[in-house]
Amino acid sequence: MRLGRLAGLSALVALIAGGTKVKAGDPIDWTKVGRALSTWFALAVSVALFKPLGFVISFALLTYFIVAVMYRRSLKTAALVAVASAAGFYLVFDRALSVPLPVGILGF
Repeated sequence: MRLGRLAGLSALVALIAGGTKVKAGDPIDWTKVGRALSTWFALAVSVALFKPLGFVISFALLTYFIVAVMYRRSLKTAALVAVASAAGFYLVFDRALSVPLPVGILGF
């Protein structure tokens, strides 16, 4: 819980410090806002799915969404990136570093 708060605080500081300066009266690019909020929502859904589906599947779904929808790549590319990323995280953290990841109904 403490780590989540720290991550949220870091995101808030980065937002306030800002990479892009917005001046009062500048129009809001609602397309960019919508894409950012969609990504945050997808991340929240992914975290909510950790317990029932496990880390590997929920992370693969998150990666698939980001690659297919946010980066507008082909579904084949999104699937390959999702499977490779999830497998890579699993091998590095669960197997190589012995960091237990949430296990879902499929056992991984």
